[in-house]
Amino acid sequence: MDVAEDRSIMRIARISLLIVMLIGCTTKTAIPPGAQTVNVVATDSAVRVDPTTVHAGDVYLVLDVPQRGVELVSRGGSNARESLSADDLGRLAQNVDSEGLALESLSVSCCGNVFRVSLPAGRYAFILLDATAGVGRPPESMAILEVAS
Repeated sequence: MDVAEDRSIMRIARISLLIVMLIGCTTKTAIPPGAQTVNVVATDSAVRVDPTTVHAGDVYLVLDVPQRGVELVSRGGSNARESLSADDLGRLAQNVDSEGLALESLSVSCCGNVFRVSLPAGRYAFILLDATAGVGRPPESMAILEVAS
């Protein structure tokens, strides 16, 4: 290959990458006027939510978290999300891998930092996992979101 061909290939690669980035990021979640939002803020060692109470239904989570993200903990999965009992929260505080709990990873990506979730009434936890901890460890930090009916 000569220099001209190398430049053409590089130009095509850059244009392709730009197109992929633009297409991939067109799915950013917009927050409708008047929608409930919860700011999920985390550092490398702590997580908090603001406000700590919202009403049941659609909630827009606005993330300001480290690259590793945070976990939204509930019973069931993202399609059949159920709130946590007091016993669930106690077990979670002792062991992230507690049976019956579902962890959803939430992190900022090229597609944005807003996630829409539908939450029935109850309590949900946001946890920050200790990146160096093994199985059977407590979360590094935990914040509770109360969802009122």
